[in-house]
Amino acid sequence: MIIIPAIDIQDGKCVRLLKGDYDQKKIYYDDPLVPAIEFKKQGARLLHIIDLDGARQGNMVNLDSIKRIKKRSGLEIQVGGGIRSTDVIQELIRHDIKRIIIGTRAIEDHKFIKELEKYKDYIIFSIDVQGDRLKTRGWRKQTDILWTDFLKEVLVQGFDRIIVTDITRDGTLTGVNQKLYSDIHRAFPEMNMIVSGGMSDIDDIKEIIRWNIPSIQGIIVGKAIYENKIKLKEAIQYAG
Repeated sequence: MIIIPAIDIQDGKCVRLLKGDYDQKKIYYDDPLVPAIEFKKQGARLLHIIDLDGARQGNMVNLDSIKRIKKRSGLEIQVGGGIRSTDVIQELIRHDIKRIIIGTRAIEDHKFIKELEKYKDYIIFSIDVQGDRLKTRGWRKQTDILWTDFLKEVLVQGFDRIIVTDITRDGTLTGVNQKLYSDIHRAFPEMNMIVSGGMSDIDDIKEIIRWNIPSIQGIIVGKAIYENKIKLKEAIQYAG
């Protein structure tokens, strides 16, 4: 189990949103490289970085900042937010980014999933769930698409890595929705999942590990680290 600290970038700064609401944000660092370096010191091996401006505008905005974090921190990173073309994917690969998060474009245009086959080793699909439906475009658009239907299509195309975010829990520090992840595992046991949304303290991480859901490969932790409710080093040591 890998613990993955999150860095969300808006206007070049490291911020956290509440339930994805761009009007409810808190700035934690003016320079997102600062927490990246600190996370590395505490034992992180992988960073989760989201370009919030990119997610909202439909094209990556903070790419230069992300490249800088990659180069200066030396950490492996997974990147999402506004990645809606193969040209951007190729640009990220050129900068040694090996984990590329795709959400909106694939959900709204299923033909795009087919185009991604040549990048299969790099792609992680993001599903942002509210109830049993998916939201897109930086969580601003509610779709009628069931997460079950989307995951069926992803599997048919041969992809098996997903990040699952419970929007209702994200940034709330209220704990994790066990039912959601259990339901996904039962329906799609071959999927490799990363859990995101709601971590409030180390007990939440311990609880996820106790679930013993084989398909859960990692846990993304954001606000709880910034608010000193989870000590990253302790969480990494516990998760092994």
